[in-house]
Amino acid sequence: MGVPFHTSDAVTWSRGRLAGGTGLTEFRGAGIDTRTIAPDELFVAIRGENHDAHGFLDQAIERGASGVVVEDAWLAENSPPQGVCTVAVADTTP
Repeated sequence: MGVPFHTSDAVTWSRGRLAGGTGLTEFRGAGIDTRTIAPDELFVAIRGENHDAHGFLDQAIERGASGVVVEDAWLAENSPPQGVCTVAVADTTP
């Protein structure tokens, strides 16, 4: 487990914006795979050639993710997930 960080840190690091929740939520880590996401982690929804992790947001939240990073394009067509912090970015891939 790494050093805890807050939503406000994720917003700064990603050059994104807070689209839901509070900047004070603390995360214990981050991940991109719903099969390994742990409680209180930040889930980053990567859009790849074969899969779009935006389709797995509910699973990440059910597994305990307390925040998500989504693309602006996805957010333009969907509401931020309820009960978790949402960071919106132009592109979730590095």
